[in-house]
Amino acid sequence: MDVIIEEINFNDWPFIENEIIKVEKDAFEDEVRFKKEDFENTFKNPLMSGVVVKFNGKIIAYSTGFPEDTNFYIESVAVIKNFQGKGIGKKMLIKFIEIITSKGYKSISMHATSQAMKEIAQKLGFKEVQFINKYVGNRDAWYMIKIL
Repeated sequence: MDVIIEEINFNDWPFIENEIIKVEKDAFEDEVRFKKEDFENTFKNPLMSGVVVKFNGKIIAYSTGFPEDTNFYIESVAVIKNFQGKGIGKKMLIKFIEIITSKGYKSISMHATSQAMKEIAQKLGFKEVQFINKYVGNRDAWYMIKIL
């Protein structure tokens, strides 16, 4: 499957807003889903960074995050349902980690809210630091960190 992975930043929001919201709605249940305001807050931060995955010119996955001192926090990772389980999330995170690493951060952290994301993160060198019961909605989470 030929996909294109592109870096995004805070200037891109007006151009990708509708597609990102569609991915979010498809990937997550209501109680977990980011709202438009959540995205707008993320994209207001000039230091935010992210990636999108495109297939046939449409965004099918995205990941965003922001710096916390020398750590970069990956805030969200989403892949539309029809593309889940096909390695898209892993490819996307590999690219995002390369971008984050090139910017000189000392570590990367994230909350994995599914067993599949936890396993992907572990394969990419993240270690589980803390388990959080009912982190968001009915989803538990694993707080994960990767030292660079």
